[in-house]
This record gives sequence, structure tokens and C-alpha cells, in this order.
Amino acid sequence: FATTGWMAAAGFMSLALIWLFTTLNAYLTVRKKDYLEHEKMMVYSYAACFAAVTLRLWMPLLIGATGSFDIAYPIVAWLCWVPNLMFAHFVVVKKWRPYLLA
Repeated sequence: FATTGWMAAAGFMSLALIWLFTTLNAYLTVRKKDYLEHEKMMVYSYAACFAAVTLRLWMPLLIGATGSFDIAYPIVAWLCWVPNLMFAHFVVVKKWRPYLLA
């Protein structure tokens, strides 16, 4: 359930599933002693977790830009985590590129 309907609910449900998947995958890879993959998954997990912070940064800006909480909330439900994961992907690819090419 989300305050403004299915679009916001879908955004937050997607975030929850991605956060669960990345954290579980990080746990399983560290148990297998695959520390490189564990570290990469933890970058993604942290990016998903940090959505709580970015939501609070975006929300007042979007309310100011749209003039309405009801318009801003479904947008922020996606905007709070999608850019975070894109940035995390950039970090992972940049940092681990030598290992990925080997």
C-alpha cells in the first residue's frame, strides 16, 4: 500500500525486492568466500538502502516543482532509488573493470 496509489506502490515494491536480492546475494557470496562479488553486491545494497535518504532530499524539491504531494510522491517512489542504482553500477564497473576483463 502506498498513499498515492499503484505507481508509488510499484516503485517501493521494486525497491524492496532489489534491496532484498542484493543483500541476500551479498550474504551468499561472502559465505562462498567470493569477496569480489560480495563487495559489488554490497555497493548495490547500500545504494538501495540509501533510497531513504534520497527520498527525503527529492521530496521537497518535487513538491516545490509540481506544487502537489499527490503528483510528487509517485515520482519520488522511483526517483529515490533508480539513480542510486545507476550510480552504483557506474562505481562497480569503474572500480572492478580490470577484474571483469580478466
